[in-house]
Amino acid sequence: MRVLESSEYDKIYPVVFSRKIKSTLWGGKKLYGEFESHNASALNKKIGELWNLCENHSIIALNGSYRLLTLDELLNFLPDKFYGTKYSEYFKNSGHYPLILKIIDACDKLSIQLHPDEKMAMELEKYYSGKTEIWYVLDAVPGSEIILGFSNKIDGDTFRRLIGNDSLEKVLNHIKVNKGDVFFIPPGCVHAIGSGILIAEVQQNCDITYRVYDYARTDYDGQRRQLHVEKAIKCVDFNFLNPGRSVFKTFEKKGVKISHINSNDYFDVFLYDAEPIYEYGHSIPLYSSFINLGGDLNIFYANNKSVLLNKYSAFLMPASFDGVRFESLNGKGISLLQAVTVPPGEDKNEIFEKIYQNDLHNS
Repeated sequence: MRVLESSEYDKIYPVVFSRKIKSTLWGGKKLYGEFESHNASALNKKIGELWNLCENHSIIALNGSYRLLTLDELLNFLPDKFYGTKYSEYFKNSGHYPLILKIIDACDKLSIQLHPDEKMAMELEKYYSGKTEIWYVLDAVPGSEIILGFSNKIDGDTFRRLIGNDSLEKVLNHIKVNKGDVFFIPPGCVHAIGSGILIAEVQQNCDITYRVYDYARTDYDGQRRQLHVEKAIKCVDFNFLNPGRSVFKTFEKKGVKISHINSNDYFDVFLYDAEPIYEYGHSIPLYSSFINLGGDLNIFYANNKSVLLNKYSAFLMPASFDGVRFESLNGKGISLLQAVTVPPGEDKNEIFEKIYQNDLHNS
């Protein structure tokens, strides 16, 4: 572990992080970087997910004084600087960075699955967090679909029987998807991403997944992947019937369009579609996670210092940092997904009013 020099404790700036690459059976080649795309031997390996801003020792800071620090090291060293003095105690006491940001390439369909809530995660896995997540569809082939909840009410015995005879899909809610759709997936919701879909996902810091059906697929060793039917039955929400895509509000002025695409008990997510050069002001008392959904761009900050933010990479914006300037490298528009965690009991409307005001004040 790197030790910070005393002079480094006063520095604060947006920090870009590396990514964790996850190979999966159902992944594809859309998430390959330049090196992989030009390396013929690598093309046989499928990439299903890119993990950004998560508690993982392989994910490190890439710029400035905190280069090579992991995310949890950085936040442990400088909680007041990054979390903000108003909320640093809350986030420090939680003991964990609360979110994971992902890009998912579903070349083939994912298993039908669900996730536990906090109570069941602790009871079944002795883990502190459940998993609430949202999906923002980046791309989808014509006719592609997701599974989200049930199409009609069943009980646990029927659930187990339908899994056993490979007919669970007939009671599940199938939704055709298009680019730009948003879906909310609470704990206990049976769900699956279909083939031909590229998704940006924001989720709680939890990787507990209970598979209930996997289309009889085998892994790289020729073995069927494990199912978790009995644990799933303890967590499943049979009342989650026929949900649809999320409806959200968009605020638009010259230079930027901000969409508040989801708000739940654990995080809020905003989408920014901006012009190729965009001045962003960040004066809220909370830190934010950002992931770049568009082309490569430069982030300018603090006396015109800059850092490259590649497509599908993420950075951490410290609480109440003055702001930055984004400049697209290809001259096209900028697309950013922002995730914010608001401590319980705080007035979200008051906090997010500042987002709309300060993000748009330069427009």
